[in-house]
Amino acid sequence: MLLALLHYLSIFAPQPETSYGTMYTAQQNRNMKIFIACVAFLMVHGITTAQDTIYTKQGTNIEAKVLEITSLDVKYKRFDNQSGPTYSIHKVDITKIRYENGIEDQFEVVDTETDYYNPEVKTETGPIVIAETPKIDYFWQGQQDAQKYYRGYRAAGTVTLITTFLFVPAGLIPAIGTSATTPKDINLNFPSSELMKNPDYRYAYTAKSKRMKQGKVWTNFGIGAGAAIILGLILGSAE
Repeated sequence: MLLALLHYLSIFAPQPETSYGTMYTAQQNRNMKIFIACVAFLMVHGITTAQDTIYTKQGTNIEAKVLEITSLDVKYKRFDNQSGPTYSIHKVDITKIRYENGIEDQFEVVDTETDYYNPEVKTETGPIVIAETPKIDYFWQGQQDAQKYYRGYRAAGTVTLITTFLFVPAGLIPAIGTSATTPKDINLNFPSSELMKNPDYRYAYTAKSKRMKQGKVWTNFGIGAGAAIILGLILGSAE
């Protein structure tokens, strides 16, 4: 870097008068123009690449400044209007995000039909089209929220584990009973009562919770039975 800087300085430094002074001055001017053009290119390149790019399933790319990624949405500002409003796009409509440093986040492509609408706001200067707003996939959201919030299986799993360890056949009673029943609302621990009013969200959240409880109950039954059998073999060999 230092050698390169010295080289450029030597190019533009005053030179002694010679018979070729006019020719040398013209060469200096050309070198100066090339140098300025290179600096301008690097500055413009740095500005245009210092942005995040959101790639959507619809094939459009959004030049943005990503602010936040939640469990459902990506919040961003338009790169050319970073002092403007904050926009939001559903994660299921994104394939990937490439950040300004070159790192990429890949998003799972969900096979679902999503409708869009483009409402217009009437103003004195004419209509303004609001950014596309995706409808929420309530079924998908219900499954994701159940995975995140439901913990009601713990009591059923613990009872099954202890009962099975004490007497394996008896462990079948809580295992079958609890895994066959749908969790009650009081035990679902859902994040929003408003969301539970949506039938798709409620069905997905409840069904996913039931499967989680079944998995935990029968896993604990297997653990309890295995522990009981091993303990019985140890005690039997000790006699």
